[in-house]
Amino acid sequence: MIDTHCHLNLTDAFPDMDATVDAALAAGVEAMIVVGIEREANDKAIELAEKYSCVWATVGWHPTSAALFNDSELNHLEESLKHPRVLALGEVGLDYYWDKAIKEEQYRCLEAQLEVASTVRKPAIPTPHVGVSLGSVGSARWSPLPVIFHCREAYPDLLDFLEKKHPEKFVLHCFAGDALDARRAEALGAYIGIDGPVTFKKNHLLREILASYRRDRIVIETDAPFLSPEPFRGKPNSPERLVWISRAVGGTLGIGDEESDRLTTENAKRLFGL
Repeated sequence: MIDTHCHLNLTDAFPDMDATVDAALAAGVEAMIVVGIEREANDKAIELAEKYSCVWATVGWHPTSAALFNDSELNHLEESLKHPRVLALGEVGLDYYWDKAIKEEQYRCLEAQLEVASTVRKPAIPTPHVGVSLGSVGSARWSPLPVIFHCREAYPDLLDFLEKKHPEKFVLHCFAGDALDARRAEALGAYIGIDGPVTFKKNHLLREILASYRRDRIVIETDAPFLSPEPFRGKPNSPERLVWISRAVGGTLGIGDEESDRLTTENAKRLFGL
């Protein structure tokens, strides 16, 4: 399994990083993608990716931090995107739930990041267990960076934006839209990230959407330390609990545990160029 979205860079939630990583590996998580939300978290994600071969990083500015985004931060972001352990831009997007940045600031931050990311190309990266060094992939096909989108109470506006111009590969992290949003996302070729809420007993809508969504566009994520799956709901989350999410995905799709792990892992590798 691959945890395509976690926040091990929020270090207060993970006081023993070695133990956290070891527990994830023991649970069958072969790789963890640590997602940035602003400069400090971006730098920490890269630091963790440099330390652990099973950890990869993404960098970006979350929409709730958009009011603090400026040209200096954009330049730093551009350099960070070029780091060999950085797989994607993210998380970026729109958030109308928190009152921390006005819409104009969020759009300006989003558009600036997408423009910079569109100029960065990366080769396909071998997964850690293959045993191939980064220096040996120079002849690989180079492709645009994928993008991780955050969206909260803003799906119509974000989808309107993406229908006008969208990255070649992107994921709607922690998908929480309705059926119409899902149809619009699917028409754009969007991947959807499935988290702990798929295990919540009353979340029938998400499971209905998941069951009808194209299977080659489904990835799993913990969003740790947030959104713990049942039976850990309300407690801090960690990548080792990805197995509960994969099992819920498999049950919803009517496939076995191993097939769910294989499907979501292949999708994740395709999305992030692993």
